Amino acid sequence: MKGTGDNIIGNVCYGDAFTVSTDIANFGPGDFHGTFCAAIFDTSFTFIDFVDSIPNATVDSSYYLPMTFSYPGSFTMLPGTYYIATYYKATGGNWMLVGNYSSYYNFLQIQVVNANNIEMYAPMSVTPGTTVTAGQQVSVHLDVANVGIVNFSGTFDLSLYDMDGYAVGTIQQLTGMSLQAGYHYTNGLTFTTSNLNAPPGTYLLALQYLPLGSPSWQLTGSTNFQNPIFVVVKQANLAPDQYEPNGTPGLASALAVTFNGNTASVSTPAANCSTGTDYDFYSITLPQGFSYSISARVDDASHNAVLGNYTLNAIWTDSVSGSPRSPVYKGAAPDNIQLANGGTVVFEVGPEFTGLTGTYNLVLNIQKSPLGIAESGQNLFKVYPNPATDYVNIAPADQQHFPSLIRITTTDGRTVMNMEPDQQLDKISIPVGNLANGIYFMRAITPDGVISKRIVIRK
Repeated sequence: MKGTGDNIIGNVCYGDAFTVSTDIANFGPGDFHGTFCAAIFDTSFTFIDFVDSIPNATVDSSYYLPMTFSYPGSFTMLPGTYYIATYYKATGGNWMLVGNYSSYYNFLQIQVVNANNIEMYAPMSVTPGTTVTAGQQVSVHLDVANVGIVNFSGTFDLSLYDMDGYAVGTIQQLTGMSLQAGYHYTNGLTFTTSNLNAPPGTYLLALQYLPLGSPSWQLTGSTNFQNPIFVVVKQANLAPDQYEPNGTPGLASALAVTFNGNTASVSTPAANCSTGTDYDFYSITLPQGFSYSISARVDDASHNAVLGNYTLNAIWTDSVSGSPRSPVYKGAAPDNIQLANGGTVVFEVGPEFTGLTGTYNLVLNIQKSPLGIAESGQNLFKVYPNPATDYVNIAPADQQHFPSLIRITTTDGRTVMNMEPDQQLDKISIPVGNLANGIYFMRAITPDGVISKRIVIRK
């Protein structure tokens, strides 16, 4: 895929919507079916946001498709320099950067601007800093200049806004202010509150001005100095919980697992994130000789049986025996964690947004099953081909060991397939063409136990 049309945007006013238009051509040998998107990056090429996506698109080989991506605007995309890049993903594939073609280049520049008659003349200096505690005194020093041709009279307002642009708390308003055209304030301006009244979270601190007699506030220009800026409000720190220090995977708090028969329950009822940057790690280690299915969730301010028991809005992930982390979850994970033959699972719990503190409870319900027949034991069925491309075939040695259920999981325990085979068949064919290349574990439930096999998908 290559871009064959201009998608240079130029200047965009802060907070405004814009569109990205381009032509994308398919120079490959086959037709393309999949999704296109445009994404925003800062000058360090750090991802900022998606512009838009176009799903279910088709581009025939040797043809092109005109595309327009629409962005609704965002106050978190502060004035400055950014880059827009277009990507494509074939159905079932991974994201790929659209290539350059001739004089048309992907990853082009966009400038977000906010110029006005009243402009920032010095940067905002926040005391005690851009991470503050709810209820404490906050002071902000700055300066502005009147670059217009008309003298200014009116009001300045310095307030906190959420990411949608709604006000959540005011630092101070300065009324009865005046500033001649072509001048700035010799000693700058200072805005102070003795009690910052805003809930914990990440906010925009913005300076606006209201000319005398005007019905509308205007955002002070940021041609030379940033306005707004990001500020994090955190709660007053809680006392560290009993599991500290557990702020890294190496310091993960080991949770004891005691089985009653084949089930066990583990929880952290007195856990908390005592600071706005407190991320907690926990681990459980389950012995070999059994397979395990783990149901995991985090009860918090939004996800628990009795609302009000916990105060933190939490996010969490898990990692099985050093595998890559799972996606980020809130509340309960959609699928159980599967361990084919024991292992260690590490959980990380933290605040949903930097600055939040509060209490939560990590809850694990564990079911174990005897392995019965190990992969290194009797050859009770054949698995072929292995590596596989489109199908994996299973040939049981006899009907006594015919599996009632076949489950395929990733190396980090995610179930990708469950199958109940027809017991009349001599050979079971499992379609794996939609699975990505890599190593998987297949567990077959038989009358004598669970047979575990490692399979490889290679296309």
